[in-house]
Amino acid sequence: MYIVDGAQQGLHFAMSLLLAPGDEILIPNPGYPTFAMTSRLLHAVPVGYPLYPAQDFQPRIEDIEALITERTRVLMLNSPSNPLGAVLGEDLTRRLVELARRHDLWIISDECYEAFTYDVPHVSPARFDSAVPGEARVFTSLTLSKTYGLTGLRIGALVCPPGLEQRMNNVMEAIVSCVASPSQYAALAALTGPQDYVAHARSHYRANRDAASAILTSKGIPFLSAQGAFYLWADVSHVSGGNVRAWVQQFLAESGVSFAPGTAFGSIGEGWIRVALCASQADLVEGVGRLPARAPATAGVSPATGTDGQPDQ
Repeated sequence: MYIVDGAQQGLHFAMSLLLAPGDEILIPNPGYPTFAMTSRLLHAVPVGYPLYPAQDFQPRIEDIEALITERTRVLMLNSPSNPLGAVLGEDLTRRLVELARRHDLWIISDECYEAFTYDVPHVSPARFDSAVPGEARVFTSLTLSKTYGLTGLRIGALVCPPGLEQRMNNVMEAIVSCVASPSQYAALAALTGPQDYVAHARSHYRANRDAASAILTSKGIPFLSAQGAFYLWADVSHVSGGNVRAWVQQFLAESGVSFAPGTAFGSIGEGWIRVALCASQADLVEGVGRLPARAPATAGVSPATGTDGQPDQ
């Protein structure tokens, strides 16, 4: 395990180790934007694998496998998901690791929100990885930013497969050398001290999820019921007019409420918004309550997607 300056630096380390110019990395669409940004910075090629509404934004093995080429090196996983709040189940996680093994791919698993799941367990791909040097293939990225609210201290961890320690030492030495001591002491205090804060935060996010979900339901706005993280993924295609980024900007100017546009996370995000659940419940309820209701005739139907749940061309 390597202590890093936040999970984002851990992702950069892993990609630096695994990707050469022209190599391909499979990333979720919708998915966290820096997956593509970081790989492009390394002159690699991000290739989005689709997460469709009809499958509750869960990856399908056949969709991923169809995208694998001789240049594919890495499969990027993120559970619980930012922006979706989706969580990979045990069976699907196991099959994804088997897929990577079958095609000799590395896995980078972003597990920043691993402490926050609701009614389902967090399952790390590392559970199904080999412990034998030379056969293990899962890198796990973790952070204290979300679990303990230590965002500004920039501290996390990257767990790499056995046998890569010397290579990882060289990458870390060349990029950052080491994490600042004050952040490391803060991390130690968080990890060894009382854990009631984590339980309190989980309870707060869950209550906020339920409150926001009730409002969206009352307005007839479809959404993905979050099983993890602290986001709701909501369909506003009835008002966004095919350009959700422009609509979000206009809605902010008119209502004073900010949402992240779905297209910030990939093309399949058109028509969707990410609702953050980490504010006070009063502010969250007020903000979500300002969303325009969907007319009854269109409730439950997403114009942003085709009848098969895939984007219209």
